[in-house]
Amino acid sequence: MKLAVPSMGCQFASGNDGPIVGAVEAPRSLYISGGSLSAALTTLRTSYTVGQTMELAIKVTNRLSVTIDSLLIRDVNPGDPNLLRLDSATGGGGSLPAGSQTAVRYHYTAVAPGHLSLSFRAVAPGTSDSSGVIESPVLAIQSAPQPASLTMI
Repeated sequence: MKLAVPSMGCQFASGNDGPIVGAVEAPRSLYISGGSLSAALTTLRTSYTVGQTMELAIKVTNRLSVTIDSLLIRDVNPGDPNLLRLDSATGGGGSLPAGSQTAVRYHYTAVAPGHLSLSFRAVAPGTSDSSGVIESPVLAIQSAPQPASLTMI
């Protein structure tokens, strides 16, 4: 018999404190609106294994009465490059009409075990307006499971 267990254990999320009587929910969103731009960060999970990819989506809403000509996402804390590698980013950078919303997606690969959180800010340079800083929950990256020998006596 072989047994594989992640070295940092496992993590799960549930809104229930007793028997599972509802859906187990892992996605999380943090909404901040402190100006004419509002931003929300959504992560798929809070626990990953080395080698897995993750996507963070930042949804930005323009609450101004005019179009924003250039929307930027600033990495306030882009995370530890020894734990997480940014593979690509899509969306953002263009104009955003009044009252509309866009999503900027970051694709990362977990490269080493550890814990980190990421934080971002949406900025409209032409208006000198920005959203509040949005921060991800703590992301746990665990080592890939390794085979372990189990001897039954």
